[in-house]
Amino acid sequence: MQTSTELVSEIMSQPVLVVGPDSSVRELFELSRRRLVHHFPILERGALFGIVCTCDLRDAPPDAEVRAFARREVATIDGARSAADAARVMAERAVGSAVVVGPEGVYGIVTRGDLLRLAGSANLLEESHCACCGSHEHLRGGPDGAFLCADCKQRASGDDWFDTGVGD
Repeated sequence: MQTSTELVSEIMSQPVLVVGPDSSVRELFELSRRRLVHHFPILERGALFGIVCTCDLRDAPPDAEVRAFARREVATIDGARSAADAARVMAERAVGSAVVVGPEGVYGIVTRGDLLRLAGSANLLEESHCACCGSHEHLRGGPDGAFLCADCKQRASGDDWFDTGVGD
């Protein structure tokens, strides 16, 4: 994996858009459409409660609270770490973002999109792509440690692995 000297604090999205755990799925989708954001840290009384991505809410009822769909184990990173460190954290956790935290709490978010915008970052996310379609977005851990995007994972049935189109 390529090393990058860019700091997370230099490439992160800021200010980060956060929601409360009692926000509705409908409210989150409206915010996503207005602000073109897909990853939302969830704060409860100022503390990081979880994170939700719009792909996590595909089949969620519009009036449901996002707390029901939150991933509670959030990938976090300090702003003084490198972009390469952020890519490694995201790959290890099979997530599309890492919440940037510091002594004062949540102050940013770094996404795969932020990393892809770095000049010369082609190799930074080389290992993090969907085994079926090659997408770098909305990845989830799949069988045998491979990644699947949310669309391909949804098409997969049960625990069965399916043809990636790379041979017989």
